[in-house]
Order: sequence, then C-alpha cells, then structure tokens
Amino acid sequence: MHAVLATARTRVHVASGATRWQVVLAHLLTVAAMTVYVLVVALVVLLLLGSGPGGAVEILGSETAGGPVPAVVAAVGATVGPMMAAVTITAMFLRWPWWVGTGVLVGFFVVLPMVAGLLPAVGEALDRADAWWGSDLLVAVVLTGVFVGIMRRVPVK
Repeated sequence: MHAVLATARTRVHVASGATRWQVVLAHLLTVAAMTVYVLVVALVVLLLLGSGPGGAVEILGSETAGGPVPAVVAAVGATVGPMMAAVTITAMFLRWPWWVGTGVLVGFFVVLPMVAGLLPAVGEALDRADAWWGSDLLVAVVLTGVFVGIMRRVPVK
C-alpha cells in the first residue's frame, strides 16, 4: 500500500525539484526494504511455528524440494512481484489517460485468460511457465524494467 501511495505522489516530488531517477530509485528502495521486512517476518513466523529450522522445512513441504535456493527465489519473487505490479499499474495511470491503464488491465485479467482457455496450447504454456520456481522473480524483474521505463516520462502537469 505504501508503495502505491508513494508512486501516486511522484508528480509532487518531480515538481518540487527531485529528478525522475531519484524518485524511481526511492520507489525501488522502498520495495526492497518492504521485501526484506516481509521475508524476515515470514522466516521468524516459520521458525516459531515449526519449533526450529527442521519444523520450518516441514511446514514448507514441497516448496523446499529443490533445496533452499529455489525456495528463497520463489519467496522473493512472490513478495517483490505484487509490489512491482502495484507500483507499475499506479505509474501507468500517472503516465497515460485512464483508458490506457484500464485497457491494459482488462487485457491481462479478461482477454489473456479467455485466450488461454480457448487455445489449449497457450494455456498449457502459461501453466508450465507458472510452475517454474523462478517465474515470479522473472516477472518482477520485467515489471521493474517496465516501471522504470514508464517513470522516465511521467508528466509533471
């Protein structure tokens, strides 16, 4: 929530003299700090609920089947991905008229699932991509690039 509100105030910061790059860097550092916080709290909760590292691994179950690296990458991606999606969507509404952002969201959440349902090959490819443990982090990295690109041209108005 904080990242969305901070992104919504981008025009104020830029109009006050901050460069767009400074604002982007501040947003990315905020997302990084929130990610570290969420993962530390999740680790503490897992350790407490599992009564130690062995119990935490049992709670995670199949998530740790490939070892600790895939589990950590999946956790980071699952934390960073939604935050980057939120700030990217907010920046998209700042950059373009409302109908552009609405069209993109309808495309992702209505049209893409319909296409995946009508074309089994597309649906299977999306399912295979989603099953890979690094897919969330890859999506987060792509969203970061899109976010930086959008923020480079946010008008001050």
